[in-house]
Amino acid sequence: MPSCKTSQVISEEQHLLRKNQLVFKTDEKIDNKEALRFELESLYQQEQNPPKLWPPKNWFDRDSLTLYDAALAEATAEAMEKFLKNKKGFYHVKVKPAVEFDGKQATVSYVMDLGRRYTIRSYNIMSDDDNIVKEINNLASLPAITVGDPLDAELFELERTRITSGLQNLGYANFLGNYVEMVGDSADYQVDVEFNILVPPPDSIHQQYYIGEVHVYTEHLSETDPDFNLTDTVNHTVYYSKSDDFVVKPDKLKNNIYLRKGMLYLKNNRVKTQKTLSNLSSFRYVNVKERINPDQDTIIDFDIFLSPHKHKWISETGVDLFYSTFGATDVQQNLFGVSASTGLQNRNLFGGSEKYSFNLDGSVELTIPSLQANRWSFGANNALELPRLVDLFSFGKFLSKVKIIPRVNYQRLKEEARTDIALGYNFTKSIQNFSISSFNASWGYSYKPNNTQLYKVRQLGLNLFIFNPTEQFRIRNLVDNQLLAKSFEDNVSTGFLFRDLSYFYQGPKNNRGRSVGVLGNIEFSGMEVFLTNKLYNLFSGSDLVWELGPGGRFNFAKYVKFELDGRIYKDVGESSQIAARADFGIVVPFGKTSDGTLLTVPYLSQFFVGGPNSNRAWQLRELGPGGYLEIQDPPFFQAGDIKLEFNLEYRWDWFWF
Repeated sequence: MPSCKTSQVISEEQHLLRKNQLVFKTDEKIDNKEALRFELESLYQQEQNPPKLWPPKNWFDRDSLTLYDAALAEATAEAMEKFLKNKKGFYHVKVKPAVEFDGKQATVSYVMDLGRRYTIRSYNIMSDDDNIVKEINNLASLPAITVGDPLDAELFELERTRITSGLQNLGYANFLGNYVEMVGDSADYQVDVEFNILVPPPDSIHQQYYIGEVHVYTEHLSETDPDFNLTDTVNHTVYYSKSDDFVVKPDKLKNNIYLRKGMLYLKNNRVKTQKTLSNLSSFRYVNVKERINPDQDTIIDFDIFLSPHKHKWISETGVDLFYSTFGATDVQQNLFGVSASTGLQNRNLFGGSEKYSFNLDGSVELTIPSLQANRWSFGANNALELPRLVDLFSFGKFLSKVKIIPRVNYQRLKEEARTDIALGYNFTKSIQNFSISSFNASWGYSYKPNNTQLYKVRQLGLNLFIFNPTEQFRIRNLVDNQLLAKSFEDNVSTGFLFRDLSYFYQGPKNNRGRSVGVLGNIEFSGMEVFLTNKLYNLFSGSDLVWELGPGGRFNFAKYVKFELDGRIYKDVGESSQIAARADFGIVVPFGKTSDGTLLTVPYLSQFFVGGPNSNRAWQLRELGPGGYLEIQDPPFFQAGDIKLEFNLEYRWDWFWF
């Protein structure tokens, strides 16, 4: 690509390439115009020069600039013309570059006289193998090609992929995309499309394959000469162990192997076996190898090689130092702190690839320059992840029936969901304000149907919170604000049949550099307690309100909480991005205390704004409720029952790395 140093002098005949642009000339509507524009822009053989002023990265990256080159402009036009003819059905297109000079700047317009685009008049599947035509016509997936569509090579490739994948999941293990031959006959701007399915020599028919022997080597790095001391057979699958015991028990491993002797070969089952075995925490390497049985050429045998991690237990320790300044009018605090964490993890706790984690963390925050303690915290948390669905009270079956998780049946949920169990304690003390102790226990499930979506469900959840405000904090903030004071009361949040459901989605970037993200959560607390309490009172004739502890110290927190967070991302050039975010949340309390007053939402269950994952210009909990309320002394504790938040950010790389 021709370029010049910024210190060099540009000759009279040379011009900097300021802009490339596309100009479409047609009387017809262009389907998917933006996608077509993106594909054409990828054919530029000269990139236009970046803006001088923005992003700031360009202030330092001006060593090379692009000069307009007429030969490369002609080559670009030729490439675009070939692409439109061969890939998009514009058989009569003409593309010409038109350049406009403004001083030492050049703008190149690629003018496209598209002409009339060809469309699909008919679509048929043909083959000398009549059975394979029937199989294709009976595929459950819909054809990617529709009569009346404009010609598009991308649609043809999608249809080829649909046919290939569909047949491979009907036992045709050796069917490949090159067996699909595309033929067209055009007249009057329409094309009769035929997909001719070629037949393999010498049989002239496509063969279906079945699964033969399945061998699983659980401790082998060598795939050429595996050795073993122990064998076991489960569901006609043979398991081999190099040591005197299996790393993961065969009766547990069988739940992750979907290849069964005598079954029809399905490519999806092979892929699912590779995927689920790779997700097991016990193994660092998985290889599923297939081979034709030497005695029967329609039988495929499988060898599965699993390489376990060298160490069952692993540990991790980290230390962080931080410094922050809080300023509000004439008050400013300088804080210095240190936080430390250590964790232990067992990759195979009970011999079924269960992953157990234990983590300790603590931090202390000091005021500068007095070095007086401002805040300290401590936490101890346990987590156990089971690589299977442990369906407590048949809750997973209920989820599949009511379609809380769309397009998933119970069998798939059992195969792909994980069970998450957690137990922990956390303590935080702000010396001048309050301390909070929390005991947490939960039982739930996580399910990831694909690379863009994740569902997390907590079926059982118990959270006990103990608040201890200082006298100073109570006088300044709680005495005259009874609503806030009630949110600082000790409480227990419960869920015995359903605690909460969280949904995460991060879509892929489209061909214009756009992507969408969605985070959603719905949470219930105290619903089962409330209903059971009502039934008890109905049959006993009392008006008792259930509470815990001596003197009813702990209220059962009762509320319904909903939050929806939507995000849109748009790439602007190679190193910058626009991010827009809208977040709405509402939490509604219900029920009363034993003295007849309405319950409020506990402080830690309310919404807050500010911090690194919110409006970044403000500290955690500094904003709201309703607007910005200036508080003299951090830490901030603003919270509310309704949240409406918007962000719009421009992000860019400051440096080249």
